[in-house]
Amino acid sequence: MDPFSLVTFIQSTMGVITSTFGNLMDSVNSFISTGFFFQIIMIIIIIGKCIFLALTFGIKAFMFFFTGFIPWLFTPWPKDYFNPKKNDETVAVGLIPYVIRYIIVIAISVMNIPKCILWYALDTLGWIVYLPFRCAFWLIDYIFDMGITKMEHKAWNFLDEIDYFLHGPVGNWFIYHYADIPDPNIPDPNSLNLGFHFIHFPNSVMETCFSISPYSLANCKGAKDVLNAFNAFMSCAMSPF
Repeated sequence: MDPFSLVTFIQSTMGVITSTFGNLMDSVNSFISTGFFFQIIMIIIIIGKCIFLALTFGIKAFMFFFTGFIPWLFTPWPKDYFNPKKNDETVAVGLIPYVIRYIIVIAISVMNIPKCILWYALDTLGWIVYLPFRCAFWLIDYIFDMGITKMEHKAWNFLDEIDYFLHGPVGNWFIYHYADIPDPNIPDPNSLNLGFHFIHFPNSVMETCFSISPYSLANCKGAKDVLNAFNAFMSCAMSPF
């Protein structure tokens, strides 16, 4: 082959390669300059974020089921379970003991209906009769901000004080209404200690008809974190952009 022809061939080939590479780079630059490349990258990042949030939710839900939900069904389990009494509503328990106690309370309440129906009726009637007044007090306060609701509370507190003054602390079923009682088992020298109520039902009626109460339901630990993880995933899935 003629040496000059070989040189010409090489130069021609290099020119083609250079031209092709230049065109390729121009295409890449054009692709990048249009922003489409960055849009693809952003879409990949957003999809990856949603997948990460979904995995986070799945892991937290799985862990919560065994370490939070299952224990919450049974614990805390109360000690004096089958003997409902006053103030049991302050005891927090798991879901299953909570439901069983509710069934026990309902059953005992039904059995007590024959001897308590009169007191239940009086209690319900009292609330029905007083309800319009409470609504009126609230509405007047809402419109005119006259402080009638606060005066109402003070009036009831004053009547409670009279009730305590007559009854005294010993055997007083409503002793939890009052603060700063030195000893509920010792007669108060500042009260009459007569042993009867002025605005409440008798202690025996309260003990028989109103003392039983269900437990309160304990908080399910970890549920909030799972809910937050679920909300974060749904927020990403519903509005990824």
